[in-house]
Amino acid sequence: MKTLTYNAINKSVIFVTACIAAYITVLSITCCIKYKNFEYGDFDLAVHAQSVWNITHGSFDCSILGIPFLGNHMVLILFLIVPFYAIFPSPLLLLHMQTAAIALGALGIYFLAKKELSEKWATGISIVYLVYPPLIYMNLYEFHPVAFATCFLIFMIYFYKMENFAGFLTFMTLAILCQENMSLIVIMFAFYAMTDKRRGRWVWMPFIIGICYFVFCTLFLMPRLNNNIIQFRQLYAHLGDSSARIVMNIIFHPLQTLGIITTPEKVTFLNALFGPLGYLSFLNPATLIPAIPVFLQRLLSNRLTETRILFHYQAEFIPFIFVSAIYGIKRLLACKYRLLHLMPAILLPIFSISALLFGGITGKIYLLYPPDAGQTHMNKAKDMALKQIPSDAPVVATFGFLPKLANRPVLYSLHHIYTGKYTLSSTSYPIPKDIRYLVIDTMDQLTFSKNGFHGSDNYKNLQTLLAEGTWEVIEDIDSILVLEKTAHTPNIPPEMITFVTPETTINTNVVQSCKDPVKLCGFSIIGQEDNKVIALTLYWKKENSDTKEYDLKLTLSDDKTLFSGVISPGHRIWPTQSWPVSLDTNKLIADRHFIRLDQHITAPLKLHVNAVLSSVD
Repeated sequence: MKTLTYNAINKSVIFVTACIAAYITVLSITCCIKYKNFEYGDFDLAVHAQSVWNITHGSFDCSILGIPFLGNHMVLILFLIVPFYAIFPSPLLLLHMQTAAIALGALGIYFLAKKELSEKWATGISIVYLVYPPLIYMNLYEFHPVAFATCFLIFMIYFYKMENFAGFLTFMTLAILCQENMSLIVIMFAFYAMTDKRRGRWVWMPFIIGICYFVFCTLFLMPRLNNNIIQFRQLYAHLGDSSARIVMNIIFHPLQTLGIITTPEKVTFLNALFGPLGYLSFLNPATLIPAIPVFLQRLLSNRLTETRILFHYQAEFIPFIFVSAIYGIKRLLACKYRLLHLMPAILLPIFSISALLFGGITGKIYLLYPPDAGQTHMNKAKDMALKQIPSDAPVVATFGFLPKLANRPVLYSLHHIYTGKYTLSSTSYPIPKDIRYLVIDTMDQLTFSKNGFHGSDNYKNLQTLLAEGTWEVIEDIDSILVLEKTAHTPNIPPEMITFVTPETTINTNVVQSCKDPVKLCGFSIIGQEDNKVIALTLYWKKENSDTKEYDLKLTLSDDKTLFSGVISPGHRIWPTQSWPVSLDTNKLIADRHFIRLDQHITAPLKLHVNAVLSSVD
């Protein structure tokens, strides 16, 4: 039996280790900047941070999901993170551990490539791994336990090739702890081992472990914890109305199945995965066999995010794509035609460098670094708003706030209340009774955009929430709104929208360069002097019963620009589609906002409405 040997440290190992350290440094700093500046715009990081925090306090619940976290995914790897989180209880720990695990996969690639090719090839392929755009995108998108599986699977394959069964079994076990679908890879690895002429424990051990774990997780434990709240079957509803029918349709309608997995978007996804390696993986397709079930899982899904490298769904593929490329290169180098020996050396650098330069990832990282390496006024205001919330208070918030609020037993994501449904579910979401604080960023892209959870009637659910108690506005600045429930009995709601007569004295120095059913008649301002925050009240006239929700892009100026930005009339709670027609009421709608001006007002004010933007068109 071959065993892992430790040779004297050579220059290539030092170089690869330095590159891994550089990757960890750059990506860790980038993650810190994203966290500091509220750039994590989904709830995955917050879900796992709250789950780990709750484990340290003796609970398996995740109030953000609305179910025990193991009912969503079988991520038992989180229990191994708990001791570290108990010492450093911050979502940043999860991001740094994810970055380190992803980067260490380069060592496994190096060892395997050195064994099968040469030291130079091992160094080169390791570097290609570290600059591989799907890997970096995964690293930057939230936190996901499945990202650890990338490293674990690489080392599992390495120890398999070294015929070290103990190492193989260890990393196989770690991989399946990352997510339940890893067991499908383990099952298929048994078939790969058979094609590789392995026998005995190399075949039956992964097959039995994979089958047992998959059945236990998906047919027994997870359904009981999930209780049909999160309905993953919806992702494959286009293939059938039951699991059995879905499988039957995939098998007996191959042309339909092929059509689903070869749409332009999915071909683009596959190009993004295999292209940076010059498509060398296709020269050794047998090594891709274990990943087939998860490839089908992604390609057959109707959730568009599963076939875009901007997210984390490529975690399971990356190890097999790289290992296949290594053996593809080996096949070319063993070919009797010398001209073919040059192909890997030409294709790999050209395609990998092109993917890095033109795949958008370098620009994405660059844009995350502000010129002054500091926070904007908006982000500082967000931090100040969160400091007003007690650490143990039940909170509901839009996505961007969730990570920094995650270390508490009760935290809810506003999109559930806003839509009235659980995520990926047809089950109605009951408004929690214990909410004490409501935190909204009215410009939260995932919650309020047409590509997110926006709905023209969803505001009614927010109004229902506010109708269930007495709420006080404790922060209102730009797009940030924080309300505290001061009593459980209903009272007059916060007066952010009022109705005034047309005779009200207002500044009518307004230019509206667009024709829309909501017309800005004028404005008034209270504040300034030493305080940079002003109360800006906009006076609107609604000309018909248009049901669209509009955002306002405006510029406030005297002889210079004082403010330029987008404002959501009614703070998403009383949006434009909820307003009555002014002709029916003979009233103007007074819409109050607090905004920050970095300069003092020195001349008569003018408000220019550049555009009124529909959220749904």
